[in-house]
Amino acid sequence: MKKIFLALSMLFTTIFVNAQRNTYPAGWISINLNDFMCNKATQDDLLNFDGFGDEVYFVIFYSVANQFGVTKYSNKLVSKIYGDTYRFPNRVLAGGANPDNKGGMLSGNQFFPGAEFPNLNKIRVEAGDFITVIPTIWEWDNSSNSQVQANFESRVINSFNVLNLKIVDLIRECFGYYQCFQMTNPSVINFPAFRDMLSPLNNAVGSRPIGMMASGEFSPVIFAINSEMIKSQHVGISTDGKNYSMNYISFNINEESLGNTQGHGIYRLRYHFSFEEDKSVPSPPPPAPIKGKVMPGKIKTLPGSISIQTVFSIIGKWSGIQTNDYGQFPQAISFDLTDNGEYLIKDVNGVLAAKGSYNFSNNVINGSYKLLSSGETISFTGTYDPGTQKLSCTLGTGTSTTGQGKWVGVKK
Repeated sequence: MKKIFLALSMLFTTIFVNAQRNTYPAGWISINLNDFMCNKATQDDLLNFDGFGDEVYFVIFYSVANQFGVTKYSNKLVSKIYGDTYRFPNRVLAGGANPDNKGGMLSGNQFFPGAEFPNLNKIRVEAGDFITVIPTIWEWDNSSNSQVQANFESRVINSFNVLNLKIVDLIRECFGYYQCFQMTNPSVINFPAFRDMLSPLNNAVGSRPIGMMASGEFSPVIFAINSEMIKSQHVGISTDGKNYSMNYISFNINEESLGNTQGHGIYRLRYHFSFEEDKSVPSPPPPAPIKGKVMPGKIKTLPGSISIQTVFSIIGKWSGIQTNDYGQFPQAISFDLTDNGEYLIKDVNGVLAAKGSYNFSNNVINGSYKLLSSGETISFTGTYDPGTQKLSCTLGTGTSTTGQGKWVGVKK
């Protein structure tokens, strides 16, 4: 049995070659809503049974994807209701619509949420990862429309797998300037349609997302952030060399500009992005014991029943091309397979960047390796073709061998 390494392209200067620069560094990204402002209130219950003015809450959808646009995971966060607290003590008092100072959002009201707001705090990103966020603000009315909201949430969550494969290409040259991280044309990234479920709610009293067109279609705010954008747009100089933050960024939701002249809600969301770079350097693993060393005039000891011809055909320096699961975004890879059964990959400075193990039998390769910078484990499986001397493999995170792309390599 022998051991092999599959190179993950995030470890090279060619990683994320689409951006033509170094991999986005690993660390923790925080995305916080600083404040929101009601520039124009939505159509409301005339009798104020739901409270004076607008009562709003937030559903924040987000995902983390790797440098190929493959979604690692997606999730949502739901806030409390902000507005009139009269008869609704569980709400957060916001706005000045209620004459008894009990809240309710009016046109011109601005509110700064506190610790109760579900911000995205310190989301872990590995080198090359990016975070896609779809913040939605909902007007709460007596008719809760809970089933519509559940269906809406499910459709958004399930869309990230497709969205991120498009977004990764759109942000490859984006370093934060002119809000290039905002996806202003949802159709380009295949954002799903919602007219079928939302059109009955248009211009009607009932809980709904703000941002609906006259047709009942939904126009979302979508943005994608990576660590390099935040570092590029950092305000001032990082005093410790690892903490960075951008200026406040505003996103506008204007239903009047969407042709919705009756519901006509207009809100502004102001966000703050920050990044803490992971500067930790893990201790290198202990050296593997030397075994089966080849000496002049000696017979090489081989594990199991692997033939000398098979072993020698796979040991050496390898290079190739890695893509995502769909064959998109090709990137160069390079790695070493030693006669001691180790795989080795080094950065441009010659520093060891990853190390792992493999099993090789009957031209089938299985194994895993660990990224030394983050501790993330990557598993793989594939086949070796003695005729072409090519390795063809798929890889995934943890114990999965799919979802992180595929590559084909040849010996140098």
